[in-house]
Amino acid sequence: MSAELQHDDANSGAADWDVRLRSHTCTDHERQAFEQWRNADPRHREAFDRLQQLLKTVREASAHRPELQSLREASNQYLDRVATQRAWGKGLAMAAGIAALSLVTVFSFPSGRQWLSSWYRGSPPAIPGFTTGVQTYATVLNERSTVTLTDGSTVSLNSRTRLNVQLAGATRRVTLLAGQALFRVSKDPSRPFIVTAGTRTVTALGTEFDVRVDPDKLQVTLLEGKVAVQSTDPAALGSMAPVMLKPREQFVAMNGFAPTVREVDVDKTTAWTEGRIFFADETLGNAIAELNRYSDTALVVVDPVIANYQINGMFRVGNQAGFADAVSSMYDVETRTDGTNRILLSRRIAGNHAR
Repeated sequence: MSAELQHDDANSGAADWDVRLRSHTCTDHERQAFEQWRNADPRHREAFDRLQQLLKTVREASAHRPELQSLREASNQYLDRVATQRAWGKGLAMAAGIAALSLVTVFSFPSGRQWLSSWYRGSPPAIPGFTTGVQTYATVLNERSTVTLTDGSTVSLNSRTRLNVQLAGATRRVTLLAGQALFRVSKDPSRPFIVTAGTRTVTALGTEFDVRVDPDKLQVTLLEGKVAVQSTDPAALGSMAPVMLKPREQFVAMNGFAPTVREVDVDKTTAWTEGRIFFADETLGNAIAELNRYSDTALVVVDPVIANYQINGMFRVGNQAGFADAVSSMYDVETRTDGTNRILLSRRIAGNHAR
């Protein structure tokens, strides 16, 4: 294969993987496959890093320019549709993977077309249509962002979060598609602020609350004010009547179980906004799953026995090595890397203290 074809193949693969990794349906097996692809050839890593850097530049630029923001919103919605359809064909995957940069870079920056032609050889994808009045905001791996909406409300997005916002009309509506967001709602008694997450809605007039969506769980935590959590699914377990939360209360709905309400430490629940995570009697397996949301360095439990070890304390997101060292100092656990951006944790063999 010629150097030029290898270059094209690496760029095409980077766009394909960008689509897959951004989807809320992406599995751990696919993320492991991505790591294998990225580490198989230096050109793969370079192409993917190049794409992420340009997408980051585009996001930062569009945040201050309304005309670029509109193009970015259109590309994000197109990416959502492609990812939902699990389109892995080169044409669709490439279009979605580079939509954010092609729509903005090619049409808005003077040097964009020349740069993009060296990254992606071929005709840029057509500009997709988008619904007027809907704004889309999203973060990637280990990225947190806070946006101010046109009504004065603010939304803080955790890692790998995507949401749609529509403020026109008598009702302010947000759809949390994936991830976690902290809402600080501007008071407007005439216009309720409604967040839809899965099969439930969270309604507020002026308040502060946190919503997290996982494949098998919905979590709503109230910091200030009042919110009503209500199911939109007639088949859901528990009453269809709205659940009214008070400050420091957390609503939890897990698939197959009736929802519950409990009192929590809201400072710890929202510590992610400052790049921190608190664990209280959490299993090592669950703690690792949470930390892996924030880093492309995966923590992997090799020995199933240690997955049930209890973890307590505060940890910095993205500091996978620091967490592994802390676990190693607390338990009979040893850590090692396997050369594929993974840190493996297993029971320490007697007499072996190497990490």
